[in-house]
Amino acid sequence: MTDSYHVVSTSNQSFEIGESESERYIVLSSGTTTRKILKAIIINNTSRPEDRVKVKLLHQRKSPSGVWEEVESINLNSLKAGEGVKLDLDSETTSSLFRELTNLYQMADSGEIRSGEYNLVVGRADQIVQTDRGRAEVLKKLLELGYGEELWQTLIDENPDLATRLSYSKIQIDRSVALREFENNIGDASKNENYWQTFFNDNQWIFGYGLKYQILGLIAAQPNYGGTQVTGSGGQRGDYLTETQAEAKYTVLVEIKKPHTQIVTNREQRNSCYELGRELVDGVSQIQVNCQTWETEGSRTDGNRDLLDDTLTCKPKGVLVVGNLNQLTNRGKKISFETFRRSLSNPEIITFDELLERARFIVGHMS
Repeated sequence: MTDSYHVVSTSNQSFEIGESESERYIVLSSGTTTRKILKAIIINNTSRPEDRVKVKLLHQRKSPSGVWEEVESINLNSLKAGEGVKLDLDSETTSSLFRELTNLYQMADSGEIRSGEYNLVVGRADQIVQTDRGRAEVLKKLLELGYGEELWQTLIDENPDLATRLSYSKIQIDRSVALREFENNIGDASKNENYWQTFFNDNQWIFGYGLKYQILGLIAAQPNYGGTQVTGSGGQRGDYLTETQAEAKYTVLVEIKKPHTQIVTNREQRNSCYELGRELVDGVSQIQVNCQTWETEGSRTDGNRDLLDDTLTCKPKGVLVVGNLNQLTNRGKKISFETFRRSLSNPEIITFDELLERARFIVGHMS
């Protein structure tokens, strides 16, 4: 059970506690014509930190006009010998008083009392104090106490739509973080192929959406496509072995180079026709050979057949991720590169900046 309070600082050292902005008191008990209320102040008592709560217990009567009025107070100093004042509290009111005093001391000890005007929520379970700005701290505390699974299951049971939205929000946050990493590092020449292989392995959603409108799922990283000699040497390894996702699945080979890999040189051969980058040509040759070796050898071994299950290998498609289109600084270079990749039946060539735009679209579309 939780109780909500409104806190207003009246000085740097004192804070009024009430039920709402307009009701700076706490109702202990209420009848049709009378009620008992508590007016409370939390103080920063530096000399006696344990004495941080000050209260007034008041008895009120409702006027004919419906306004609650305090019963005229009695000056105790004016009482004569043998005279006294008694205020009876029934068991329910006493219980309420105990509860409110407990909450007040809990608030005073929470470290959440500060200048200004704000709401404060006190939860009895695990002695958690929650402010408007502190909801994340409450959840953090619950997780630290080992209630993470129960918290999530309760959320699913009580509000499955909210749980779904939170799940999508977490995915969106993770993908936004990955997108920023992509944007920050695409221009960093120090990032080698291993970095990009790890990055795409950790963020398969970037590849997973739509190479030629097919979803790709990862089968294995750093696969061996075959070609191993009897000495154990000569094996052909790749970056990723993936599969299309549909009723029938087919293997797809993926090779990752670097954003700064040169795709077109500055050497103009003739009539605005530019020489292709050596690593681009080698990458195409590499993946073409790997596709052939995988189809004729690797995919036919008993172990790989078990791994692939019902995924077929039939003239496997290759995907080469290489370079950046910002290298194409004139019309001739743009035409030379695009003519080359359009003329290939295999592999499909996609540049890092094209993948980056895809990632931006996915994140933006989810938003």
